[in-house]
Amino acid sequence: MSNRSSYRKIPHITQKINRQDFRDWLHQASASARMRTNILAWVIGLAYLLVGAFFWREWMAQYDLKIQAFWMLPVFAAWPALLGFAALFNRIFGYWPRCPTCGKKIHALLPTLASKRCPHCHALILEDTHALSPGYLLPLTMEESLEKKPGYTLSVDTEFLREVRIILVTPPLMIALFLAFGLNHDMELELMMAAIVQIMGIAIIGMVGLPSLISISWMTHVCRFLQLIPKEQVIYCPECGCIPSASIARKTGCCSECGIKLLELANEPDTPDMLDWHAVKRYETGKSRSAIIAAALYPVFLLGSLLKCWWLLWMIGAMYAVTIMQDFRLKKLARIPKKCPHCSRPLAQSAIRSLIHYGRCSRCSRKLVRDEGAGR
Repeated sequence: MSNRSSYRKIPHITQKINRQDFRDWLHQASASARMRTNILAWVIGLAYLLVGAFFWREWMAQYDLKIQAFWMLPVFAAWPALLGFAALFNRIFGYWPRCPTCGKKIHALLPTLASKRCPHCHALILEDTHALSPGYLLPLTMEESLEKKPGYTLSVDTEFLREVRIILVTPPLMIALFLAFGLNHDMELELMMAAIVQIMGIAIIGMVGLPSLISISWMTHVCRFLQLIPKEQVIYCPECGCIPSASIARKTGCCSECGIKLLELANEPDTPDMLDWHAVKRYETGKSRSAIIAAALYPVFLLGSLLKCWWLLWMIGAMYAVTIMQDFRLKKLARIPKKCPHCSRPLAQSAIRSLIHYGRCSRCSRKLVRDEGAGR
């Protein structure tokens, strides 16, 4: 049965989605989104190339140097704005899996594939009938390696290798393009700007298309040759053959790539001292909203400072003060401690996000968030 038809036949909102069906469904939606983004990147890149090669010097010849430099601003800003719009379009109109409880779309495998929970409402939405898959061994933590405990250390995983590909491509690509176009300080400004527009066109196409051509298995072999990855078979997931994220495996007992169960975690029942997930989620959402408000108010603050418009500055300060007070109120309602009660590690903003995704401390992996009322 296809993913589309299986979702339409859900008879009740409490029915769960099969783990493998969810993974295949999201992979298919992500592939469609990447294809649309790649097509748009090729169109933008070719447009930059054509403009830089045939039209830029003719268009800019009628302007002085200051106006020419001003026109470079939309050139630099246009392509990330268009790709950002494409990403937003894909999130809104793409056929992504929906949570059967709250109905919201899920755009990423993690944390849902590992935690089996909806990232929006924390309901338990994935079912997995597979038993424990033996053969995986957790790497040592930093504290365990310092104590010289037997085992192995690991600093990379499959997701890290997947994301680092663009870092491997971008610097050599940009250096090669600058050398190929012969950019130097002796060039005329019009020629230099036309060359920069062409370089940006090729770079947009290269940075979108080239990283996907680098094989993850090839990168794994290189990391093993450089001794960044040990050769033991226990570092790989016995189900999918990938290198799971060790931190996610500690928190959920599942592989971050396929969601199969790798480890048996200690059963920690809910207690009144644990945090309420919805309160923590509201606090984290409030912090994100405050960051957006601060970013939106900053240009207005600079404008008010230049114009010496004091009433505008006072209004901006009052608005930001209200957001800070709201953050303090939400944090008080969430009862988030400054430190983990088990390992005494400070619960920074990154640790709070780990609480929302997996309900556990990002260091000691002890349970800090209650599961009651969340579908378990």
